[in-house]
Amino acid sequence: MKKELLLIGLLILAACRLNAQEDLDGTIDRLLSRMTLEEKIGQMTQLNITTIVQDSILEDYANVTHYVIDTVKLVRFLRDWHIGSFLNGRAVCPENWYYVTS
Repeated sequence: MKKELLLIGLLILAACRLNAQEDLDGTIDRLLSRMTLEEKIGQMTQLNITTIVQDSILEDYANVTHYVIDTVKLVRFLRDWHIGSFLNGRAVCPENWYYVTS
């Protein structure tokens, strides 16, 4: 009896998981269908952090220990080009990201 209940439980769990995956796939398909080709390309694009830092910092690039984000540049890249991410290889400190995203 215990084995049968366990089997029934596993079948129910598998069915629920399959339905959840189908729901997730449907949600993804709906979101992608609403995006333009430009938005999809932008979301797959990752730019270097130097594209959105303050110009004064780029003048002394070799000696910079952390960057300050130029929010005007950031908004332009996000709004106009739908950029998906920025490579933070030269260290924008967490406090600066917090300030920008707050």
